This record gives sequence, C-alpha cells and structure tokens, in this order.
Amino acid sequence: MSTRQSTPIIAINPKTPQPQIIAQAVAVLRAGEPIIFPTDTVYGAGVAVCEQADSSRLYALKQRDIDKAIPWLIADSRQLEDFASELPEYALQLAQRFWPGPLTLVVRAADKVPLQYRANDGSIALRVPNSPVALALLAALGSPIATSSANRQGESPAVELASLDPDLIAGAGLVLDGGVVPVRQASTIVSCLEDEPRFIRLAALSAEQIATALN
Repeated sequence: MSTRQSTPIIAINPKTPQPQIIAQAVAVLRAGEPIIFPTDTVYGAGVAVCEQADSSRLYALKQRDIDKAIPWLIADSRQLEDFASELPEYALQLAQRFWPGPLTLVVRAADKVPLQYRANDGSIALRVPNSPVALALLAALGSPIATSSANRQGESPAVELASLDPDLIAGAGLVLDGGVVPVRQASTIVSCLEDEPRFIRLAALSAEQIATALN
C-alpha cells in the first residue's frame, strides 16, 4: 500500500491573499518543492530560484524538454536590470508600459543568473505578474520564482483549478486555488536580443499594443 499523501490544495483570496497561506507556500518553495499557483494570465507551476531548489523538479513535473529554458517571475521592473545585461532601450520602455502585466521579455542573462536557467543562447525570460498572489509570493520569498504554465508540455494552460491535470497536482508540494484567473491567456513573449523587438508568442497583448507603446 502506498503511503504517499495527497498534495494539499488551499483556497486563497486572489485579490487579498492571506499572509499565513503565503507563508505556508513560501516554506514549500524554500524546501525545494514546486508549487502550483494562480497568476494574472494562467496557473503557473514554479520553484524558488535559490540554492535549495533545482529546476529539474519543474522539468520533471511538466515533462518539459530540458533544452527549453524556464522563465522567471520577478517582483518589479527594477529587477529587469538586475538579471539582464545589454538591455536595449525598447525593453525598458516595454517593461515600464506593461509591467506588472501579461508581457514576458526575453533578454540577455546577467552573470548572476544561474546557468541552469539560461537558454542555449544565454538569454532568460522575465515577467512581473499583475497578480496579488504571485507578487505576495515573490515578496515573501525574496527571490524570483522560475515558473512555467501548469500543464504538461503540449497541453493547454489551466485558467482554473478544475482544468489542472491531476497528475500535475500530485507532483507538486502545494496547490493554491485562486479561482478563475482574470486574463485567461498566456503572456505575450517579446525577444529583446536584437536592435528591434521580435515576437516569439502573441497572446494576451497584441502586436498593435506593443507597437503603440514604442511609438
């Protein structure tokens, strides 16, 4: 008989998250375990970016190809310059206009970014979420959270708890249930590695919105 306990699922207020629940989730993150939590766009599966946490836990949970780097959620736009190098001016403009919000920026990783989180080209994807739950987790943790959408690779992202794969839930250390997320689309991803921005994924923000912000 298996002695494995079921993953705790805790309801959290998506607008004013309870501090004791945030503290419980942060304790799981600091122990190196992945958690599943609501963001503004979709539900995310994440691990703390710290010595105790290994990104391989998240790759295994999502059955994600090892050559696909995992984006970071960060606490505020000031951290863009902490974790990126050789930033073009338009990257700063986009961060100022759309963060916190559904925009992920792919930038050249600063030296302080661990190699396990860098893509093969030396880049990292960063986003400041417009989510009280995610921002509370980031503030209490004091470090970024390496986060990918809470779904198996190739499957649709979850926008509510009922959409989550039961096997994914079973592999997490904790699940926070914040109801249906507000945006219900993945973030738009823009590469900031060249002189001009390049779209990697158009989703929550349109090309027109990005272009308008840069004009």
